[in-house]
Amino acid sequence: MKKLPYILPYYHVVSDQHLPHIKHLFYVKSVREFIDDLEYIGKNYSIVGLTDFYQAAKERFINIKKPIAHLTFDDGLSECYNVIAPILKSKGIQATFFINSGFIDNKDLFFRFKVSLLIDDLLSKGKLTRELEVQLKDYLYSDNEVIDRLAQDNGVDYNEFLKSNKPYLTSDQIQSLIEDGFTIGAHSHDHPEFRFVSEDFALNQVVKSVDEVSSRFNQNIKAFSFPFTDFALKKEFFNRLYKSEIIDISFGTAGIKKDEIAMNFQRVPMEFKYKAKSIIGYYNLKSKMRQLLGKDLILR
Repeated sequence: MKKLPYILPYYHVVSDQHLPHIKHLFYVKSVREFIDDLEYIGKNYSIVGLTDFYQAAKERFINIKKPIAHLTFDDGLSECYNVIAPILKSKGIQATFFINSGFIDNKDLFFRFKVSLLIDDLLSKGKLTRELEVQLKDYLYSDNEVIDRLAQDNGVDYNEFLKSNKPYLTSDQIQSLIEDGFTIGAHSHDHPEFRFVSEDFALNQVVKSVDEVSSRFNQNIKAFSFPFTDFALKKEFFNRLYKSEIIDISFGTAGIKKDEIAMNFQRVPMEFKYKAKSIIGYYNLKSKMRQLLGKDLILR
């Protein structure tokens, strides 16, 4: 059974601090845990930047001697600049940071981060029930106004949080990351889940974010990572993206799995309370099982 010649680990944030806007959504790896992950990945893969991965992908990986890895980080959070980039620089590792154009310079807040802040506040006041927490976590992009009203009713000020905490990268920080050799990709304008919106709306989200990244930050490769997931997106949608040259390469979140779309690649989520060896081993095992069942290719 043949393994894929690459792996694409992805994260959102790394921190030793309390992050109320993220705490109730997913596991946040500590600095030590992240460094341990990097050491394992570096021993088992050649870690490359986006340019090298993109070139290898265009050549269908025929010249790869040792499996390669490319690290990516979604959502454009400030820890990418303050915590992650210094660690990567110290180890000579390149990576891509995918940003939401609508959140640059802390202009707005992702609806899921709003939910986490609301849960954190209600929990601190003893007002959070299990049923309410489940309800809040089920809210979608289309429920943004409902989330805002609940926050207002409970005295949670998202604008003040943006102003005082500055959870997102600023334009200057993004430019500094580029000057340090990192690449910047697009991650939609304001992070809807594409399977729950119209195709035209999703397309506009891609165009808006890619145009912003390309024009403001002068990135040669138009890279896009799908917010949440690319699950259920059809071949026609990808054709509109690629045939019109809106993007050059894209990334999903389905683990270790091949994709019918030639330049769409699936990534491995790393934000679990396990070491990289266990996470990657688990996804490799799932990949082997899919191969045995003839289900290792995502068909659109």
